Amino acid sequence: QVGSTCSASPAVAFPVRRSTLRQMPHGPAFALLLFAVAGSVRGVAAAPRACPVASASTQFRASGLSARRFVGYTGDVRSMTFSPNGDLAATGHWDGQAKVWNVSTGALLRAFRGHKTVVLDVSFDPSGERLLTASGDNSAKLWSTASGEELRTLTGHSGWVVSAAFGAQGNIVVTGSNDKTAKVWDASSGQEVGALPEHGATLLSVAGCPDGRFIFTSAGDNSSRLWDAATGEELKRLRGHDGWVVAASFAADGAALLTGSYDDSARLWATSGGRRVLDLDGGAELGDVLAVALSTDGALAMTGTRLGVVTVWDTASGEPLRRWRDPAGEPVAAVAFSSDGSGMLIGALRRPHRKTKGDEEREQCEARCAKEGQGEEMPVFEVR
Repeated sequence: QVGSTCSASPAVAFPVRRSTLRQMPHGPAFALLLFAVAGSVRGVAAAPRACPVASASTQFRASGLSARRFVGYTGDVRSMTFSPNGDLAATGHWDGQAKVWNVSTGALLRAFRGHKTVVLDVSFDPSGERLLTASGDNSAKLWSTASGEELRTLTGHSGWVVSAAFGAQGNIVVTGSNDKTAKVWDASSGQEVGALPEHGATLLSVAGCPDGRFIFTSAGDNSSRLWDAATGEELKRLRGHDGWVVAASFAADGAALLTGSYDDSARLWATSGGRRVLDLDGGAELGDVLAVALSTDGALAMTGTRLGVVTVWDTASGEPLRRWRDPAGEPVAAVAFSSDGSGMLIGALRRPHRKTKGDEEREQCEARCAKEGQGEEMPVFEVR
């Protein structure tokens, strides 16, 4: 319950073992690290009877989640997301390109060129067949994921399109801009079909409900709002965060909404009435929440922070079940659960480093091994 004084059990850190790291074929832009999660939850203390605790089945489920980490460099990548089935990662770049990658191998599959400047947001439709990009050139674009063909260009904003998302099973697109407006578009025709009343500041995040009932927006004036997608009526101001809300995700059935904020917390809301259900507070030691996700059945929530901490939460009790910390404290830009609920995907942004003598030696070694036909299994050694 909101305002409860219950003290949840401490999250158990992910026990991980590092698998063989393969050198990726596209240079330093990306590296892929795979982690196998082993072990079970231990040391979960009994909570007072008045406090809800995670069920044994939920704890067991969280303990068995596999984890896969996909990494991009901050000097190149501005935004990141995963496809619904977890097979693909999409990235938006400062040079105006978007790219789609194979998550399992790290291979670049396709580059999407058409924006004139930075791609600030990327999103897949529910089928994974279309990619949506939002750009500082005041437009959003729809692309074919498979062919790279530009399908539609959405123009109408007078400022940067900061955030863009699909809604209504991919039938609509919602965009938010630093012109303080949010717009709704027909995803098939690319025509604007609605505009929400002007906000008090730049739009930071937008989200569309899968069943088409709701739209979520947040702005730089610390306001968060839930809208009726059919009428454009403001249904509720969501009050509870003390900082910018920069991430949001609806549950698959549209019954709940998870938000992440610069106040180091996430909040779970009931869309019916906009009631605040849970406060998921990690504290300042975990950092601003930059990415959020809900499992398909809504039983688990996941948050990723600026300080590189990923936490899996029980949505029934608000109890943190698992926690993983990036050794270098690198920001987490995207999180997702796999479609079958067995794994989690983590998208991290790595700070670039200067080339060192060790880097040069590694490159020479990799080139020599590749020439000898041994490059595929060459481990990656990083010098920070």
